[in-house]
Amino acid sequence: RSQGIAEDFRLLKELGGWIHDAEGPDDMPGHIRTMLTATSLQVPVIEGRLALGTFLQSQERYAAAESLYRGMLKRHGVQPMATYQLGKTLLLGKTKLDEARRCFERFLRSQPLPERSMQAAAHWRLGMVHDLKGKRAAALVELRKAVGLDPEHKRFRKTLAQVEKKR
Repeated sequence: RSQGIAEDFRLLKELGGWIHDAEGPDDMPGHIRTMLTATSLQVPVIEGRLALGTFLQSQERYAAAESLYRGMLKRHGVQPMATYQLGKTLLLGKTKLDEARRCFERFLRSQPLPERSMQAAAHWRLGMVHDLKGKRAAALVELRKAVGLDPEHKRFRKTLAQVEKKR
C-alpha cells in the first residue's frame, strides 16, 4: 500500500513540482498517507451533549444507532426526540418502515408540540416512509405538510416534486 502512495506522490511531484523535504525519504509514504486520509474524528455535540446516535447515523451504523435509541427509550420512557431519532434511523436503514412510521406519528402527537422545524422534518420523513411503502397519496399529504410548515426548505420541496412526478 505504501508503494502505491509513494508512486502517486512521484507522479504528483512530476506534474506539480512537489518536493518532500521533511525528514528522510523513507518516511515520505507516511506523510502522504496523513495528508490524504482523515486524521481526526468529529463526533457531534448538540446542546452540550454528545450526539452519539447522530454520529452513528452519519457513519451508516444504523443497527448501533437503533440499539442506542431503543436503550434510551427503555431507560427513560417517552422521549419525543429519541422517538424521532429512532424513526429516522429505521428510515435511513430502510428497515422496519412500519415502525418508523409509528415513531414519526408518535413524535407528531407529543405534547408540548415539537418546534415547527422539527414538525416539518417529521412530516417530511413520514412522507418518505409512505413513498418507500408505495403509498403515494399518503406520502404527498405528509410532504405537503412539511413544505407548508417550512416552505423555504429545499430538500422538502425537492422530495415533494419527485413524488409528485411519480405515476
